[in-house]
Amino acid sequence: MRLALLALAASIAIASAAPAVAEPAAMTAYSEEAAGRWWAAHPDAASWVAGRAELRATLDAAQAKVGAERAAANAHFLGWAAHLRWLSLFPDDPAAHPYFSKAEARAAFAAVGQNERLRLLFLGALTAHDDAPKAAEILCRVAEKNGEKLSEYQALAVALAVVFDQPFPKAWPHPFVEANGPATSAADLDPARRFAFYAKGNEEGKFLLDTRRLSVRELTFLVDTPLEFKELFYAQQVNLKTPDRLAQLYTQIPYDVGRMDKGVYLWPHGAYRLIDIGKKGGICVDQAFFVEQTGKSQGVPTVLLLGQGSSGQHGRVGYLKGPNQWEFRAGDYRGSDFPVGECFDPQSWRRITDDLLMFQMKYDARAAGKARLILGWALMNEGAPDYRALLAAARAHMPQGIDIWEAEAAALAASDAAIPERAAFWKAWLANFRDVRDLKSKAQVQLLRLAEQAGDDAAAKRLRDEIVRENKSGRFDLAVAIQAEPMLEALDAGRFDEAEAKLKSAMAAFRSKAGGHVFYNLLQPYVRGCLAAGERDRARRALAYLGKGFEVVRHSILYNDIEALKAEVGG
Repeated sequence: MRLALLALAASIAIASAAPAVAEPAAMTAYSEEAAGRWWAAHPDAASWVAGRAELRATLDAAQAKVGAERAAANAHFLGWAAHLRWLSLFPDDPAAHPYFSKAEARAAFAAVGQNERLRLLFLGALTAHDDAPKAAEILCRVAEKNGEKLSEYQALAVALAVVFDQPFPKAWPHPFVEANGPATSAADLDPARRFAFYAKGNEEGKFLLDTRRLSVRELTFLVDTPLEFKELFYAQQVNLKTPDRLAQLYTQIPYDVGRMDKGVYLWPHGAYRLIDIGKKGGICVDQAFFVEQTGKSQGVPTVLLLGQGSSGQHGRVGYLKGPNQWEFRAGDYRGSDFPVGECFDPQSWRRITDDLLMFQMKYDARAAGKARLILGWALMNEGAPDYRALLAAARAHMPQGIDIWEAEAAALAASDAAIPERAAFWKAWLANFRDVRDLKSKAQVQLLRLAEQAGDDAAAKRLRDEIVRENKSGRFDLAVAIQAEPMLEALDAGRFDEAEAKLKSAMAAFRSKAGGHVFYNLLQPYVRGCLAAGERDRARRALAYLGKGFEVVRHSILYNDIEALKAEVGG
């Protein structure tokens, strides 16, 4: 096999129009059958570790011969690279591993590795943000205990693997409950048991959507809860009938006005349990959490969104009505202007916007294919001279792969690339994501920073004005943030007249959008900056803007924070 794989380098050269080289008849291309012969020739863990080293050397030699771009374009190269990617996730010393030290675990690893469809589905779902070895372990745990159901629920198994590969963040589910407040148990966190819970719920008709019809990406928003099963069983008693009933359920959870008026934002009733939220009520984030978890308990992918509106921060819910049909406005206040909501991305646990989530849903792992295989090979070459070339090849096949662009941006930032090279990358990003506001503005800000570094004041001003102009109506949160920067810089530098003039200009621009974004990004930091600098009179003058467009609803966090700021300034 070693000889056959060595010949693969020449086969790539031939396929890539490189000079022809005579090759032995033993040369083989990649196929599922060829991979099967590899497994037959490598029947145990020790041979996997040794065999992957041989395969790695073969692929390295092939890439060195034809170059990263041609290697990444060759289907046979990528087939063996994907085979190696799976092998690379097995520990070097399985005897010391808490899971793979067991014979059953090693058998599961081999079984998944030889299941071409499942293995490629898993590798296609991995992003640059996943803990790939841990995700592979979870997939094997699920496969070991649920082999009879795995063929029907492969996407479910993969979703569990890429969600539970990393711990839930301390800020989960939202900032208004103490860390680890919701009830969890180690037994119920077992991914194999959670797989069985979802498969059984689907088969017993307890789910409103057929889990088998959803993509891996959609399913990550179903399985991304660590709640105990008894909590989920309780939520299954809520009669929803259709996913759209989640919006009505939101209003049925009592709103705790007294708690809001007292400024008690953290959950004050002990353990954060659904049954207690249902009985005692809560503030908006508690209502949203109850609705979100109820949807998940009944097979509906859901997401808890936090956003700033005219009455300050508010929690609402997004839910999947059917395959590729998301609704993000369950729990909105009537007439509120929420330019954006933010949620946890359960695969990376980073905060993302609902706009970005919608964009990602259009291009999930089902469409990734070749790009994800190239990305996998690129990640195995991180730090190597060909790393950025491989990332560029991956994004050429999947221009919508945000994590691929981000990996390349990180590699560029860590390099000694000059400003023109950096600017060229961000201009390419800008052109690619021109219709995705979050991503477009990110490139614009990076280009703004590069213009400032280069001392190009005219370009910097043009970019700043462009960002504000383009986001003034829809995503005004972005425009507010970019307007705040020069104001706060002037304030920090002690240029108080300039800072006050910039505040006046910004407040005039966003008067019709007065609310949480304007208050927290412009007015509050300006007033507190003035107080810190001993400029109390300027702080008092700034408070006058609160009477010009701020129609804040009582019993809201924004109302309380405005009153607190007034108290800080004093009479």
